[in-house]
Amino acid sequence: MLVTTPSGLRIWRLEPPAEPDALGGHASEAWAAAFSPDGKVLATGSDDTGERQTIKFWDPASGMPLTGWKGHTAMVAALVFSPDGRMLASGSLDSGQPCNPNLLLWDARSRARLAILPGHSGWVRAVVFSPDGRWLASAGDDSTARLWEVATRTARAVLTGHALRVTSLAFSPDGR
Repeated sequence: MLVTTPSGLRIWRLEPPAEPDALGGHASEAWAAAFSPDGKVLATGSDDTGERQTIKFWDPASGMPLTGWKGHTAMVAALVFSPDGRMLASGSLDSGQPCNPNLLLWDARSRARLAILPGHSGWVRAVVFSPDGRWLASAGDDSTARLWEVATRTARAVLTGHALRVTSLAFSPDGR
Protein backbone atom coordinates (compact mmCIF):
# COMPACT_ATOMS: atom_id res chain seq x y z
CA MET A 1 0.00 0.00 0.00
CA LEU A 2 1.35 3.45 -0.86
CA VAL A 3 0.44 6.24 1.53
CA THR A 4 1.06 9.94 1.04
CA THR A 5 1.91 11.82 4.22
CA PRO A 6 3.02 15.42 4.84
CA SER A 7 6.59 14.09 5.18
CA GLY A 8 6.46 12.18 1.89
CA LEU A 9 5.48 8.80 0.50
CA ARG A 10 5.50 5.66 2.63
CA ILE A 11 5.16 2.08 1.49
CA TRP A 12 3.40 -0.34 3.84
CA ARG A 13 3.71 -4.08 3.32
CA LEU A 14 0.37 -5.75 4.06
CA GLU A 15 1.45 -9.37 3.62
CA PRO A 16 4.25 -10.97 5.62
CA PRO A 17 7.39 -11.61 3.58
CA ALA A 18 7.85 -15.08 2.11
CA GLU A 19 11.43 -15.19 3.40
CA PRO A 20 12.62 -14.33 6.92
CA ASP A 21 13.32 -10.69 7.56
CA ALA A 22 16.86 -9.54 6.85
CA LEU A 23 18.96 -10.20 9.88
CA GLY A 24 19.53 -7.12 11.95
CA GLY A 25 19.49 -6.09 15.56
CA HIS A 26 16.67 -6.93 17.91
CA ALA A 27 13.62 -4.68 17.57
CA SER A 28 13.08 -4.79 21.34
CA GLU A 29 15.23 -5.34 24.43
CA ALA A 30 17.66 -8.24 24.54
CA TRP A 31 17.08 -9.94 27.89
CA ALA A 32 19.55 -12.81 27.61
CA ALA A 33 23.08 -13.28 26.27
CA ALA A 34 25.56 -16.15 26.23
CA PHE A 35 28.94 -16.72 24.61
CA SER A 36 29.77 -20.05 23.01
CA PRO A 37 32.62 -21.83 24.84
CA ASP A 38 35.13 -20.87 22.12
CA GLY A 39 33.99 -17.23 22.23
CA LYS A 40 33.24 -17.15 18.49
CA VAL A 41 29.46 -16.79 18.81
CA LEU A 42 27.31 -14.57 21.01
CA ALA A 43 23.70 -15.69 21.40
CA THR A 44 21.08 -13.13 22.39
CA GLY A 45 17.43 -13.57 23.31
CA SER A 46 14.88 -10.82 23.19
CA ASP A 47 11.36 -9.55 23.60
CA ASP A 48 10.91 -9.46 19.79
CA THR A 49 7.78 -11.56 20.15
CA GLY A 50 6.08 -9.96 17.15
CA GLU A 51 9.06 -10.70 14.94
CA ARG A 52 10.50 -13.83 13.40
CA GLN A 53 13.81 -13.91 15.29
CA THR A 54 13.71 -14.04 19.09
CA ILE A 55 17.10 -15.79 19.31
CA LYS A 56 20.06 -14.47 17.33
CA PHE A 57 23.69 -15.47 16.88
CA TRP A 58 26.35 -12.78 16.41
CA ASP A 59 30.01 -12.68 15.44
CA PRO A 60 31.58 -10.91 18.44
CA ALA A 61 34.71 -9.97 16.46
CA SER A 62 32.79 -7.99 13.84
CA GLY A 63 29.57 -7.27 15.71
CA MET A 64 27.67 -8.60 12.71
CA PRO A 65 24.62 -10.89 12.98
CA LEU A 66 25.08 -14.49 11.82
CA THR A 67 21.62 -16.05 12.03
CA GLY A 68 18.35 -15.86 13.91
CA TRP A 69 15.18 -17.86 14.48
CA LYS A 70 11.87 -17.83 16.31
CA GLY A 71 12.73 -19.63 19.49
CA HIS A 72 9.70 -18.83 21.63
CA THR A 73 6.40 -16.99 21.43
CA ALA A 74 7.22 -14.88 24.50
CA MET A 75 10.33 -13.06 25.69
CA VAL A 76 13.52 -15.13 25.80
CA ALA A 77 14.81 -14.58 29.33
CA ALA A 78 17.71 -17.04 29.62
CA LEU A 79 20.31 -18.64 27.32
CA VAL A 80 23.30 -20.90 27.88
CA PHE A 81 25.59 -22.95 25.62
CA SER A 82 26.60 -26.45 26.65
CA PRO A 83 30.30 -26.71 27.59
CA ASP A 84 31.09 -28.41 24.24
CA GLY A 85 29.17 -25.71 22.33
CA ARG A 86 26.90 -28.20 20.59
CA MET A 87 23.68 -27.26 22.39
CA LEU A 88 21.93 -24.09 23.43
CA ALA A 89 19.28 -24.05 26.16
CA SER A 90 16.70 -21.29 26.21
CA GLY A 91 14.19 -20.26 28.85
CA SER A 92 11.30 -17.93 28.20
CA LEU A 93 8.27 -16.18 29.61
CA ASP A 94 6.01 -18.63 27.78
CA SER A 95 3.33 -20.37 29.86
CA GLY A 96 4.94 -23.81 29.90
CA GLN A 97 1.82 -25.39 28.39
CA PRO A 98 2.39 -27.89 25.54
CA CYS A 99 1.67 -25.27 22.86
CA ASN A 100 3.91 -22.67 24.58
CA PRO A 101 7.00 -24.42 25.97
CA ASN A 102 9.19 -22.32 28.24
CA LEU A 103 12.35 -24.46 28.29
CA LEU A 104 13.96 -25.73 25.08
CA LEU A 105 17.18 -27.41 23.95
CA TRP A 106 18.58 -26.51 20.52
CA ASP A 107 21.27 -27.87 18.24
CA ALA A 108 23.63 -24.89 18.14
CA ARG A 109 24.81 -25.63 14.59
CA SER A 110 21.55 -26.36 12.78
CA ARG A 111 19.27 -24.45 15.18
CA ALA A 112 16.96 -27.49 15.19
CA ARG A 113 14.90 -27.95 18.33
CA LEU A 114 16.23 -31.01 20.15
CA ALA A 115 13.81 -31.15 23.07
CA ILE A 116 11.06 -29.49 25.02
CA LEU A 117 11.74 -29.86 28.74
CA PRO A 118 8.31 -29.69 30.38
CA GLY A 119 7.65 -29.09 34.04
CA HIS A 120 7.93 -25.42 34.95
CA SER A 121 4.45 -23.97 35.43
CA GLY A 122 5.72 -20.41 35.27
CA TRP A 123 8.23 -18.34 33.40
CA VAL A 124 11.79 -19.72 33.14
CA ARG A 125 14.32 -17.05 34.07
CA ALA A 126 17.59 -18.98 34.50
CA VAL A 127 19.37 -21.90 32.81
CA VAL A 128 22.88 -23.27 33.36
CA PHE A 129 24.80 -26.38 32.27
CA SER A 130 27.05 -28.28 34.66
CA PRO A 131 30.77 -27.99 33.81
CA ASP A 132 30.78 -31.49 32.28
CA GLY A 133 27.57 -30.86 30.31
CA ARG A 134 25.74 -33.85 31.79
CA TRP A 135 23.22 -31.71 33.68
CA LEU A 136 21.10 -28.66 32.98
CA ALA A 137 19.52 -26.65 35.77
CA SER A 138 16.55 -24.34 35.22
CA ALA A 139 14.59 -22.03 37.48
CA GLY A 140 11.79 -19.56 37.32
CA ASP A 141 8.60 -17.99 38.56
CA ASP A 142 7.07 -21.26 39.80
CA SER A 143 9.50 -21.00 42.78
CA THR A 144 11.36 -24.14 41.75
CA ALA A 145 14.74 -25.09 40.39
CA ARG A 146 14.91 -28.25 38.30
CA LEU A 147 17.82 -30.52 37.49
CA TRP A 148 17.70 -32.22 34.07
CA GLU A 149 19.78 -35.12 32.81
CA VAL A 150 20.79 -33.85 29.36
CA ALA A 151 21.31 -37.27 27.72
CA THR A 152 17.80 -38.50 28.56
CA ARG A 153 16.10 -35.07 28.62
CA THR A 154 14.42 -35.98 31.91
CA ALA A 155 14.00 -34.07 35.16
CA ARG A 156 15.95 -35.79 37.95
CA ALA A 157 15.14 -33.37 40.77
CA VAL A 158 12.72 -30.57 41.56
CA LEU A 159 14.03 -28.24 44.25
CA THR A 160 11.21 -26.56 46.15
CA GLY A 161 10.94 -24.36 49.21
CA HIS A 162 11.49 -20.92 47.75
CA ALA A 163 8.83 -18.37 48.67
CA LEU A 164 9.25 -16.37 45.46
CA ARG A 165 10.58 -16.86 41.94
CA VAL A 166 14.12 -18.13 41.37
CA THR A 167 16.08 -15.85 39.04
CA SER A 168 19.63 -17.18 39.14
CA LEU A 169 21.49 -20.49 39.21
CA ALA A 170 25.10 -21.69 39.32
CA PHE A 171 27.01 -24.96 39.46
CA SER A 172 30.15 -25.19 41.55
CA PRO A 173 33.33 -25.55 39.45
CA ASP A 174 33.46 -29.29 40.16
CA GLY A 175 29.79 -29.70 39.15
CA ARG A 176 28.61 -30.98 42.50
